[in-house]
Amino acid sequence: MVDLAQCARERYRTPCTTSYWQETIPPDGYDKAGNLLETTVHDSIGDASYRYSYDNLYQLIHEEGVFSDDYSFDSICNRLKKNDSSYQVSSLNQLLS
Repeated sequence: MVDLAQCARERYRTPCTTSYWQETIPPDGYDKAGNLLETTVHDSIGDASYRYSYDNLYQLIHEEGVFSDDYSFDSICNRLKKNDSSYQVSSLNQLLS
């Protein structure tokens, strides 16, 4: 069994591999801040490539792969939108919807 928490802790050192799939990160797959920019997952069905973009605060603003998602945030890093779904945040920065 794969320890996904361990994969997350070791992400910068080793891509995850299981008996069902393997992750490949190219040498330039991270930006200077350590954000993941690109990865490919290989499994029995085929390969799926993923690309990620970040804003100046290193928040994920776009991911492209099997599905594509766009995100937007307010000035204090609360996520306000994912694609066409909006989120409401209280004055205490609590997610309302």
